Amino acid sequence: MDESNHSETFVVALDLGTTYSGYAFSSRSNPLKIISNTWFCGSKNVSSKTPTCVLLHNDVFDSFGYDAETKYFQFAEEGQDEGWRLFSRFKMVLHEQAAGIDTSRLKLALEPEAASIWCESHSAEASIALAGTGTCYMVVDLGGGTADISVHERKADGTLREIHRASGGDWGGTNVDNNFIGLLEEVYGSERMHELKTKFQDDYLELLREFEAKKLAFQPNHGKLSLKLPESLHKSANPGVTKYKDKMEVQPGKIRIEAKNFASLFFDDIITKIANHLKELFKQPKLRSVQTIILVGGFAECGYLQEEVKAEFREKQLIVPEDPGMSVLKGAVKFGHFPLIVTSRIMKYTYGIEIHRVFDEKKHKHIKPVYNEKAKCHFIENYFSVFVSVDEEMKTDAKFTQMFEQRYGSDRTLINIFRSTLKDPSLVTEPESEKVGTVDIRHPVDNVKIYVTFMFGETELIVKARIQETGKEEIVSAYWPLNAGVCLLDANYWCLPAGCLIQISGYLSPNSVIYLLDAKRLVSAYWMPHLIQRLLATGRPKVASAYVTPNTGVCLQDV
Repeated sequence: MDESNHSETFVVALDLGTTYSGYAFSSRSNPLKIISNTWFCGSKNVSSKTPTCVLLHNDVFDSFGYDAETKYFQFAEEGQDEGWRLFSRFKMVLHEQAAGIDTSRLKLALEPEAASIWCESHSAEASIALAGTGTCYMVVDLGGGTADISVHERKADGTLREIHRASGGDWGGTNVDNNFIGLLEEVYGSERMHELKTKFQDDYLELLREFEAKKLAFQPNHGKLSLKLPESLHKSANPGVTKYKDKMEVQPGKIRIEAKNFASLFFDDIITKIANHLKELFKQPKLRSVQTIILVGGFAECGYLQEEVKAEFREKQLIVPEDPGMSVLKGAVKFGHFPLIVTSRIMKYTYGIEIHRVFDEKKHKHIKPVYNEKAKCHFIENYFSVFVSVDEEMKTDAKFTQMFEQRYGSDRTLINIFRSTLKDPSLVTEPESEKVGTVDIRHPVDNVKIYVTFMFGETELIVKARIQETGKEEIVSAYWPLNAGVCLLDANYWCLPAGCLIQISGYLSPNSVIYLLDAKRLVSAYWMPHLIQRLLATGRPKVASAYVTPNTGVCLQDV
């Protein structure tokens, strides 16, 4: 958001999560009075968030969240679902063209950072624990899909600086759900579960909702827990003898599980991964002074998870704010009002551009050069020219400029932007390097000098290229979150001609999804996650293809 223009009446935060989504807002006249929506789930329950799912009718948006789920499953039960499509548990990458939002009024908030901003002033326990210049603390954001960790230090002026690059992994609450569904497949068979998902979708939805409630309320002293099963699952199924037979009772219409077995079957593998990662972080010298852990996110509402983290880190102070699932959303609203509250961040990646560099035998012994006839010398192709390295601290006004010369009669330069997990990468073709976008700039055919500037101060990366001889500039601010694990494909290819064939290849995980987005609408007729997911497999390069219409954009995301 453009801080120079305060004519907007409200700041609105949107949180699109893997499992649940929501929004909150506050006025500029009363920024800390934050209002969030109430969503109704069934006849009794209300929630501050709603499932991340969208219902389309003949490829036109119909509804979102609980309404979308309920409406679709009613149609499906009655056999009237032709033309209706429900997409759930997706996490879109928003692009300025797809979202239709003026980018001068749009700012990305990093989730653990937003939670930190909220908790340090709106939790009495946190306010005391985090008071004082130099206080360091860790924020662990446990959402549906991932765990995201950041570490901050309070400065003398009350602002925050990041002291360790953001980290995390695939350790969110949906993994607990997957363990539960895996158990049912073991007990009733995969065919029966597939039938439940496809023919009795309303029953399947209610099953997931009941398990979600049990998951968040679970405590190890609960004794034996009962999980109600839909009649469509158990009425004609014969539970098989499984490896779980000594850990649960299968009864007509329900399964009963001792609390200790409920924990070991569904939770413990995920909690162990989270705890092990935190232990590795605390081994680092600069984090040994961190005495406080703040748990936020929807999964952090789980009482058992809280108790296990507290037991693993007895020497630390564990703080769980009231309504931890809303901490990120409310913090994002506050961040919108006060975006300069974070003064520096630690880079998660090394960033730079691809260039051809003159070969230096002393410096580049490990790289094979190629001979350029026009230049009459040896060059290194695909050279990674570094602007900033991983683990460097970047202030909010940080800018880095390098000058490059374009020669040999070309009137167009494509500046390919890359990131790498290596501190000092050599080539953009290395497996640790990843292309995140392109700046396309045209210029006179004569030799020109191009100044490329990387701006890292905000939560997004902005790249500008300027021709010295003409003053012409091209700026790419495609909102690449600096610490995100998801990136847009070449930003230059967001608008494509009709009939274009897109091919995407690479090493993709089983959960990777390729979305086709129409630049004129938030969703379009070219969503194909259910089709393309079948093409993907761990550790094997795959190619996915699709014909597209004008204005179609592509993004690749691991959900």
